[in-house]
Amino acid sequence: IWVAALREFVMAGNRAIFVIGNHDLELHYPGVQAAILEALALPPEWVSNVVFNEFFYLSNQDTLIEHGNQYDPYCVCQNPISPFIQKFNRIEVRQPFGNLASRYMINGMGFFNPHADSNYIMSLGEYARFFVKYMARTQPLIIWTWFWGASMTLLQSFLDRLLPEVKDPLQIEDKVEEIARRANATPRMVRELLELKVHPASSYPLVIARELWLDRAFIVLVFFMVTYLVFVTVKLMWSISLFWLFIPLFLFLPFFIFYAKSISSKTFAYKEPKEGVLTTAAHITGAKRIVYGHTHIIRHEMIGEVEHLNCGTWSPAFKDVECTLPYGQKNFVWIEPDEEGGRRATLFEFLGTRARPVFRQAPQLKRHSRRASS
Repeated sequence: IWVAALREFVMAGNRAIFVIGNHDLELHYPGVQAAILEALALPPEWVSNVVFNEFFYLSNQDTLIEHGNQYDPYCVCQNPISPFIQKFNRIEVRQPFGNLASRYMINGMGFFNPHADSNYIMSLGEYARFFVKYMARTQPLIIWTWFWGASMTLLQSFLDRLLPEVKDPLQIEDKVEEIARRANATPRMVRELLELKVHPASSYPLVIARELWLDRAFIVLVFFMVTYLVFVTVKLMWSISLFWLFIPLFLFLPFFIFYAKSISSKTFAYKEPKEGVLTTAAHITGAKRIVYGHTHIIRHEMIGEVEHLNCGTWSPAFKDVECTLPYGQKNFVWIEPDEEGGRRATLFEFLGTRARPVFRQAPQLKRHSRRASS
């Protein structure tokens, strides 16, 4: 249905612009792009109306469109100009930590929804209640699935980070110029926007280990090993009851709970891009409006001279495993000509076959906003 609708959209004289983000990094493969064009079955004269952009698109010279993952260290594409790495006997797209976590860990853990962070990033108590309620009878060995998947994620993300990019130095500038042409930008814009990306989290294995709870698993494992060795050593000299083995456990438990509660995930802190970075991106491209997603948080406001829009999410999200408690909105950004010869942007919510504006009034301009200058 989606492919047929997109084909009808293009055949009506419109252009379909793909802006690659962390959810669809495979669009960097020429073969994937060719498969999409083959599925659309467009006449040869219409094929040029489908464009694949590496990480941004400049619409009508006034709107910068990005996915937003370049500002998230857990989801950043390390180099969208040269995204490929050599692995054994094949070439792959370098996957960020978040993608590898979904591939090796979350996808094997059944009840956790990989498309909503709040469904798998929890506190120690929330994980315990979730296990008792949903997994104790159906997936009693889920701890092993998590430990193996988390260990593979940590190892793979660190090893992939060390692999060099597959690139031809003689073609780099040609690729930059081609990216600029498809994005309605200049080569200088491409290079400067690329400098705004954050450093990938895969450079810091300890940070990743904390996100995966492997640091807590390591502490527990070391504690049990040391306790067991001490108990066995003492038992060789004196005959003591197995009961004494549980005393260190009771003493250790409060300290472990305190440590576990003192560490919180930084995933949400990194999700929303810094307003200073977005303002710089607007200055680089000359845009007066920036549209992005990634964070799944709707947004429409003026910061300084730049209009910020975040369409939130297009897919339904639920607070519970049974999918009975929906939350959030399914939104899109609509840009159209205004009465003054320019263009205006509106954030709409999908309502079946119709839509309604999310905000009734346009955002107020804050020319001297302290947040904009940070």
